[in-house]
This record gives sequence, C-alpha cells and structure tokens, in this order.
Amino acid sequence: LANMEHRPPMTLPTDGSYGLPAAFGIHRRLANYALVAYDVTAANGNEERAKMFKLRRPSDLVLHNYETANNGDLVPTFAVVLDHELEAVVIVVRGTFDIEDVLTDMMGRSIKIDQEGELTGYAHEGIYEGAKAMLKVAQKAVEAALNRYPDYELAITGHSLGGGSTVMMTLLLTHNLASYLPQCRTDTRIRGVALAPPPVFNSTAEMAIADNIDIYINRRDMVPRVGVANLGRLFRALQQIDDLAETGQLPRLDRFLILTGDGAMTLGLPKILRIVDEASEFNITDMMNRFGLDQPAVQKQLGQDTWEMKHYGRIHHFVDHIDENGVETQVISNHRQSSDFDADIFVGLQMMNNHMAYNYATAFKVAFDNAPPAAPAAPEAPQEEEEA
Repeated sequence: LANMEHRPPMTLPTDGSYGLPAAFGIHRRLANYALVAYDVTAANGNEERAKMFKLRRPSDLVLHNYETANNGDLVPTFAVVLDHELEAVVIVVRGTFDIEDVLTDMMGRSIKIDQEGELTGYAHEGIYEGAKAMLKVAQKAVEAALNRYPDYELAITGHSLGGGSTVMMTLLLTHNLASYLPQCRTDTRIRGVALAPPPVFNSTAEMAIADNIDIYINRRDMVPRVGVANLGRLFRALQQIDDLAETGQLPRLDRFLILTGDGAMTLGLPKILRIVDEASEFNITDMMNRFGLDQPAVQKQLGQDTWEMKHYGRIHHFVDHIDENGVETQVISNHRQSSDFDADIFVGLQMMNNHMAYNYATAFKVAFDNAPPAAPAAPEAPQEEEEA
C-alpha cells in the first residue's frame, strides 16, 4: 500500500470500470457545494454566503440555518440553493468539522425502522433522525422552489456526515416523496451526490442499489469504512500501534505519522499491518477501558447485525494509478461494491487526510485532469461540458 513504485504501470480498461462517470460534470459541480459549505460557516451575511456558493444572486440562497445550527434540535447545518445552470434545487448539508467528532458520532447506535410508509431496516440513529428533522425544517422552502421551477430536479449533496445525511435523505425521499414533500410533483427527480459518507442504512427488505445516489470515496478515507463493526477493528489496530509506541518498538513520532500519513515511517506500514493482522482476538474489555466507552451497550450491539451498515448507491473510488509512462496519478474506479468498504478498514497512510474536504477537491480535479473518459455514454445534461 505504501510503495507506489512497486506497482507496475497498467492500461485502464475501456468498459467504464475506470474513468469519469457520464455525469461527472454534474457530480463535480454538486460536490463543490458540499466542500465549500465549511467555509460558508464564516461568511458575514447572505450576500457573502451566496458569493461563496457562487450563486447568481443572493436570493438564490433560499434557506439556511448557519446562524441557528447546533442549538440542540438535531438539525444538521444546511442550506437550500438554486442552481439555474443545473436546473436544480440543491440541499447542501455541511459535514462535521473535527475528525474526533466524526469518530464520536459514528458510535451512535442503530435503530430499527419498521413503520408504514418508511424504509424497512436498520439506520444510524443520529443521521436518520437528523435527516428527517432537516426535511421538516426545509419542507416549505423546497416545495416553494420546486413549484416555482417545476422542471428543476431536487439534488442533495454533502461531505462526511453531510454525505451520510445526503444518502439518508435521498433514500427517504425516493421511497416516499409524498410523505416528506407533499406539495411537490410526484415525478420530481431526486439526485444525491455524497462525498465520504459513512454507511448509514441496512435494508431488511429486497432493495436494489439506488441508481440516483452517487457516492465518491477518496482513496483510503476511513469514514466510508467506519461502520461500528469496523470501528472495533480500528480500535484494536490503534491499540496495537499504541502498545508498540509505549514499549519503544515504534517511535512516538511514527505513531503520529501512521495516522496522518506525512513523511516516512521508521517501522514501515507493511510491518504495522502485519502486526495488526496477527493480533490476538480483539479484547473488547480492554477497548472499552482504553476509550472510556459504555461496555454493556457496545458489548450488546457488537453481537448484533444492527451494526452492519451498508452503502446504497453507485460508488466511485478515487484510486492511485501508474500510467504507461510511469507517471503517478489518480483515476476513478467505478462499479465498486459496498462490501469493498463497509467490510474493511485501513489503518495507515492518509486514512484521516484522505477524508478532508480539501483533499476531495484535489481528487476531483486530479481525476478530471488525468483520467481517460469512461465508456461512451450520452451526457445527462449539456452543463457537463460547460462544467468541464
């Protein structure tokens, strides 16, 4: 994983499994909203917010809760904007600022959903309740915008926990639009573009991959892999790394470098991973004591399928690639499965850095600049060419 020079050059197949998705221009434009949503937090007034979102005019910022968020009502920070080039009403959900908060939030318990008119299965409680609360707050503004522009689609986008909210809201609206937006046309197109979402749902009914949700994952980003079962593996791995540092086998600086991915590691990532792989059976009691977690709750849940969340949508994975000229770059691997992520987790190079919003912005740009197009396909909208 750590040494790109050991990977031989490869010619990418032309079957669409690598390259830019047909709607990449639209996805990238929506992704920009999700990524700039963090900076908009510091904006002074709606004119500045609209300018940062690159809207035509301030009135295209239809609704936001930047000034009232985090008041204990479970509603994530979000905005509703009009994108006249995409012909879309866009719900932009801001993600969590701090990676420590992400880990804390990911420990939220799962709840069973089995109500008439709802999805059937298990959902991450915090994200599920937040998504429903957000739709309730945004309902009138979204309905008014879609009725004013009846040909516009409803697009939802977000990064990190905002990405998880994007997936959850898109699933809810696709499953039962009339319940959440009763004044909208029943044929309103719903699109979700989620960056770095954690897995948030597990359907207990037969459910096809949602073809109106596109999920982007940057390299070894840890958050899309952070289901609770995987958190157990992560904590075990971190414990092993911590123990190596405490016994002097691993310099403390290298312990930091393993997590941040900056610079060279004295011990080397392959050896770290081998130690983790050879570790004895995960000791849940030690993990509980080390991280101060609620033993009975976690012990009870780790043995239940309710923790096993999945990704629902088309997954596009930014991956490293050595081209035929030996040049290192990044491309997009399409057609990935949820199990490629929800059943695995990396401990090592860039697992935190790959998650950061600025690295997603870079990944979109590098992939666009360097990746060959996917198999020929009709673009979804003429704006793709303009966006490119």
